[in-house]
Amino acid sequence: MKHKVKSIKMLLFFSMLIAIGAGCSGGENQTTLNEEEKTADLIILSHSQMASSGLMTGKVTDTLVNNYLNLSGYIDVPPSNRSLAGTYFAGRVAAIHVKTGQLLQKGDALISLENPEFISMQQEYLEARGREAVLKQDYERQQLLANENIASQKELQMVAANYSAAAALVSSLRAKLVLLQLDPKNLSPEKMQARIQLLATVSGLVAGVYVSNGQWLSPETVAVELVNPRDLQLRMQVFEKDLLQLVSGQQVIINLPGDPSTIAQGLISQISPQVNMEKRSAEVIARILMPLPEGLRPGMFVNAKVAVANQLVTCLPSAAIAEADERFYVLIKTSANTQGQSFRKVEVIPGVVSGKLTAVEFIEKPDPNADFLLNGVFQLIQNQE
Repeated sequence: MKHKVKSIKMLLFFSMLIAIGAGCSGGENQTTLNEEEKTADLIILSHSQMASSGLMTGKVTDTLVNNYLNLSGYIDVPPSNRSLAGTYFAGRVAAIHVKTGQLLQKGDALISLENPEFISMQQEYLEARGREAVLKQDYERQQLLANENIASQKELQMVAANYSAAAALVSSLRAKLVLLQLDPKNLSPEKMQARIQLLATVSGLVAGVYVSNGQWLSPETVAVELVNPRDLQLRMQVFEKDLLQLVSGQQVIINLPGDPSTIAQGLISQISPQVNMEKRSAEVIARILMPLPEGLRPGMFVNAKVAVANQLVTCLPSAAIAEADERFYVLIKTSANTQGQSFRKVEVIPGVVSGKLTAVEFIEKPDPNADFLLNGVFQLIQNQE
């Protein structure tokens, strides 16, 4: 019995030794794995490699940058710079003298219209002008006679009334000819015409031609649309929660769609005093400053951001940040010797961009005196991947 108990105790003792040995062996393996993982994260560069590639190191900087409110909207032309050309008197389109996108000067011909009534209007004006001239002479003669008491005041009053009515008719017909864009001063029986031209009342670009040859153009129909593209504005719908951050005069940075490198500058000029009850937003208008970037056109949808506040943030050059697997990393220097320098990849959260600097938030806060690789980071991280 005693021999069996002693054997059991010996068996338990050896089992404990094996367990302890396995535990120690596991710890050594884990330490080795951790060291291998840290070594795998390291990027080692010789001094000659850094020099030939122009790589530089430096520290983070605390920089005062703008905080931006991201918005969107579309490019528009102020109402004062938009002109819709039509006619006051109906006619058939005889010719179209412009095409979309054409640059016009004030007074250039847009379209030609034909209507026999145009001749009748000119004829009426010339006849009324002739009668007015005769009645004017009669009125002046009656004035002389009345002054010499040869003619009665009643006769003078009748002639004056006839002359005044004729003058009013001439003025009315003259105004109609001006609306036809004819010059009454140059009108004569030899110069009457059934075809007139609609002329551009402003200088600008042809935004649209809405008629065809042979079409009957009525007064309520728009024939040609003109815009002056030298004065553009950005119309944005801003949610009510963001309105309090905006004031007139704030800077707006505008990016063209499909080309983020093309930027236009603007200033907020108008903020609607009323919020749309359904959309919970209000219209904000920004005046776009000159010079206008090439390709910016009315009706174009664009992205914009407004500088709303300044804040002190930790920054690195944008070239010091690289994206890999939908995460962002920087390279922090871990050691340096006569052979070169080693860097470790650490994750960051990028923030606002100000010029060539980007705000960064570290997942694990580094040493305040740590050095970082400032350029060429993207290629190095991609090669490591």
